[in-house]
Order: sequence, then C-alpha cells, then structure tokens
Amino acid sequence: MYVRKYKHEPSALLEELNNIDLDPDDLKFNRRVAAVSMVLRGEKSTAQAADEAGCSVRSVQDWLGSVDKNGWDSLRSAPALGRPTRLSAEQLAEVKEAILGDPAAKGYSRWTSATVAAYIRNTYQIEYGTTAATYLIRRLGLRPMLDERASAGSRNRQQDHTGSEGSPQERPKAKDAPQDGAKTRAGARKAAGGSTRKRYSNDPTQEQYEKIRPLLESVITKPGSLVYDLYDMFCGCLYIVTTGAQWKNLPGDLPDWGLVYHYWELWSATDENGVSILERCMVQLVVADRRRRGRNDKPSLGIVDSKSVKNADTARTKGFDAGKKISGIKVHIVTDTNGSPWGIHVTPANTTDRDGAIEMIARNLDALSDIRKLLFDGGYTGGEKFAGRVHELLPNAEVEVVKRSELHTFKVLPMRWIVERTFAWLEKYRRLWKNCERELETSRQMTILAIVSILLKRF
Repeated sequence: MYVRKYKHEPSALLEELNNIDLDPDDLKFNRRVAAVSMVLRGEKSTAQAADEAGCSVRSVQDWLGSVDKNGWDSLRSAPALGRPTRLSAEQLAEVKEAILGDPAAKGYSRWTSATVAAYIRNTYQIEYGTTAATYLIRRLGLRPMLDERASAGSRNRQQDHTGSEGSPQERPKAKDAPQDGAKTRAGARKAAGGSTRKRYSNDPTQEQYEKIRPLLESVITKPGSLVYDLYDMFCGCLYIVTTGAQWKNLPGDLPDWGLVYHYWELWSATDENGVSILERCMVQLVVADRRRRGRNDKPSLGIVDSKSVKNADTARTKGFDAGKKISGIKVHIVTDTNGSPWGIHVTPANTTDRDGAIEMIARNLDALSDIRKLLFDGGYTGGEKFAGRVHELLPNAEVEVVKRSELHTFKVLPMRWIVERTFAWLEKYRRLWKNCERELETSRQMTILAIVSILLKRF
C-alpha cells in the first residue's frame, strides 16, 4: 500500500488552513480545499475525495503535493496569460467603435493586433494576447478595413520617398478602372451600409435574403447582441455547400468558422415535428414562387425519384446499392411540376426506392396533403402492394409508375425529366457530390440548404 510522505505534518497543514480566507465566489478553490482537507484529516481516501470533487485521483494527488510544497494559496487558479477573458457585449461595442475611430485619440499610431490587445489590457484591466486580438478583429469583421488602412499608409509612405515626379498619384489610371469606390461591389455595399467583404458567387442579394430573414433571425435569443450580421453567417453556410470546403477553411473575410457552424447547427436543428428552420425557409420560398406563378399553395401532382451518393471516409452511416454498385446513401425527393421540392429524405443506399418513398411521404404528409397523383419510374414497381401503402398515407392520391417501352433505349418520359432536372441543379453544389457528413440528418439538411439557395435565385 502506498503511503504519501509529507514534507510538513498534516496537522500543521490543517492548522494553517484556519488562517486562510475562503472566498464564497471562488468555487474552484473551495472545491480543491475541501478535497485536500478530507484526505489530510483521514476522513476519505484520495479516490473518495476525487469522487466528491468530481475530478480524477491524479488531480487530488497533485493538489496534496502542491499544498505540502507551496501552501494552500497554491490551489488558487492563476490568470491564464494570453487567454482572452470574454468581453461583454458593451465592451465589444466599445472596442469596435475605438477601432473604427482615430487610433491617435487612444494614444496609438495605428491599429494592429498588438495595439488592440494593449488597448483592451489597459482599458479593461484583463489579460489579452496578440493572437486573441487577431481573432477578435476577424470576428468583428474589421480585418478588410485595417488591411485597407495599412495599404493606404504604405502608399503614402511610398509617395513621400519617391517625390513628386513619377509618384503613384501622377501615374495614369487604367481606362477600365472605376474612378469612384462606390462603383465597385465592395464600395457599393459599403455605401449602402453593408459589409465591405468580398462578394462570393453564392451570396444572395439583400432583396433575396429578406425573403427568409425573419425565419433565420428567429433563433436569436438576445436581440442586439450580435457582432456580425446574420447575412454573413448565412453566406458562410452557402459557401460550404457550394464549394464543398471544410468548415475550418472558410475564407478569412467571412465570420469565424466556429461562429458560422454554430448558426448552421441552430438553423438545421429539427423541432418536435422533425422540421428545421432551413426546411421552413424552403417551404416558404416554394409557396411564394407558386403564388408568383398564379398556382395554388400546395401541388396536386408530385414526381418522385431517388439518387445514390457515394460515401466519403468521414461518413458513419452507409449501405450498398446493388443496382448501381454504390456504397453510401440514397437521397429521395418529391417535386411539383416546377421542379420545386416538397419533400426530401435520406436513407442508407441499401434501402429500396419503395421503402424510401414511403418514409419520405410519411414525413411530409402536411405538405403533400393536396396531392392527387404521384409519378414514379420503373424502379418503384411493386404492384398493388406499393400502391396500397401510398394510399394508406395519401387516400386521394393516384399512383402511376411510368415504364420505358423498350429496354436500353433512351426516351424522355412524360414529366419524369422535371425531377431529374432538380437533381441536376443539386449537382452544382459540390458538398453534395459525395456524402461526407457523419449523420443522415446532416446530409438531408445540406441538401435542403442547397435547395434554398436554388429557390432564392428565382426572386
């Protein structure tokens, strides 16, 4: 049996404890003192004390050695140098206002990560390192502005050194170069009061974004506490599904990837009915598009099809589609005659088309309540048994399976090309080329996000 050899007698250490002032707000210090004192009194073993404190046995042993060597005050947590203390919303607003203003007013020549960190340390008396300040500047969306200021300062210094002759301001400008900053895309957004970051091809316009803005903002619990505009968060999600990039490889002019991923989780999370914010956005856009075309809110004819997608090594769930020789997942979709999806379901690839279609219909009964006819291709052939399962869910729907007249002969089947075109639209989003998501629901939400992007372009 191992017995710890103390440098000081346990009784002396316990007597010294009587002279220590316990701060009721310092819960971590109090928890460590309680665990060590129980062991010194012989009331509990180190394992029992670890269970009481909710920590490992090694931690209690380290605390005992620290008290024996350096006294009880050594159990207090030292401030972590370089680790940023969380700033309040008011402090973040003050820091942002200071960076947007004149640095000379705060006693600095120009704003850099080092000067921002020094300003936070001197103003709020908290430890703040240069690396933390770099991430903070990126979170506040001020990096492009600071880079522009640094470039302007460099040009001014270059002009001072080159003199008047041959200076950059005397060089002729390119004929096609815009003379006014507001004529560029970044200048136009800045003049309109928006973000000055680079505009990506997947970014919706502000008018398009307004169609779904109230739904996206419904996840905000504290209005006015946002540092970034939700528009940039949504554009970050669209960048991922469009380019197929990893979350950690988001461009630097977009918000930090962790923040964008946080809002992706909020928007893709399903409620008790299995519906996410993104799915509500999809249905709202489909209904608005149908109204614009003079159609009823819900379709009366649906076209069903499925597509197998190969898995990447990061995917957890998979099945083997023996017909298409694909190991991965299967995406089931039902569209109206405009190609707008009314139901999306994802299953392992070994799920039959018929079973996947039944699961998809059961999940979207409310959206498909007005359906009078459903069109399927030859892969859904199942006779009266399959039609009966559909009628149990949609009593008024007629099931029609469209077959080819001749084997291995290309022919455009009536109405079938509409759902195939929808799958072709989804092929433009590289995140969907392979299934790299760990969960099937995440793959489904990524498909829904791509559909939302497609629908926004109609307005």
